[in-house]
Amino acid sequence: MSNWKEDLTPSDVFKIAELKVCPAYVNGMDGYQRSETITVKKIVSNGWNPELAGVITVSIRPDGDKYIVDGFQRTTAAEKIGVRRIRGTPVYFKGSEEEIIAQEAALFAKLNSDRTNVKSCYIHNSLLLAGDEKTKALNDMLELHGYSIGPSAKYKVFSGSKSLLPMMNKPEIFGYSLDMLTRLTMPQNHPTNTLLIRGLFELIGRMGIEKFDENEWIQDRIMNLGPEEIVKNARNYKRFRNSGSSCAAGEALLELINYRVLSENKIRVRFD
Repeated sequence: MSNWKEDLTPSDVFKIAELKVCPAYVNGMDGYQRSETITVKKIVSNGWNPELAGVITVSIRPDGDKYIVDGFQRTTAAEKIGVRRIRGTPVYFKGSEEEIIAQEAALFAKLNSDRTNVKSCYIHNSLLLAGDEKTKALNDMLELHGYSIGPSAKYKVFSGSKSLLPMMNKPEIFGYSLDMLTRLTMPQNHPTNTLLIRGLFELIGRMGIEKFDENEWIQDRIMNLGPEEIVKNARNYKRFRNSGSSCAAGEALLELINYRVLSENKIRVRFD
């Protein structure tokens, strides 16, 4: 249970040399604090501006140690420039060290969920560390099918979990869709993975797994289309037909399948 308070006063200035970063925050692919990014380089290049830097968030542990919860990039840049002090909002949590780390991670997710400059994979990792049950269930599902969430644009990696979480409401269809995605032999990066899984989930969900299984020719057509053609058509749907991303991807799959089978006099597939 989260139990914290904020003391917002103009005098909250921290010595950078006293600030720490918890190892659990930066544990490789599983961490949520980013290593040095272009943000640090920009700040170093442009010079330190306290007003633009804003206020970081610092967790004051029961033993008095101060841990950066939000603002690691800004603090890193300030230190590189030679700035010795930085403004911050202190927060206080209660509980064991594990419970405090979880609450700090939950606060990071809350503070950064709407920020466009923070990759969604870091929000995912912070929610995992916070013990969010839905995020953990999604992570387990992805691992079961050989997928993960991370910052690298690699095959079998998704960029984040926000668009995937609603699919967990239908885990059987989601798992089946992940299996189909694995069968698409052309390697793809994670932005493409996200759009493809939306399309497969939409298509298989509306057709039903049983009906989809029975129509092997549909599966064959999807395999023959390749990710690039599907993505191109999906973007056209979204742009010109005012359709949502997941529905656009599903409709793009349908259009491509129907187009390919018309000459074979197959029955057209439609959404219910």
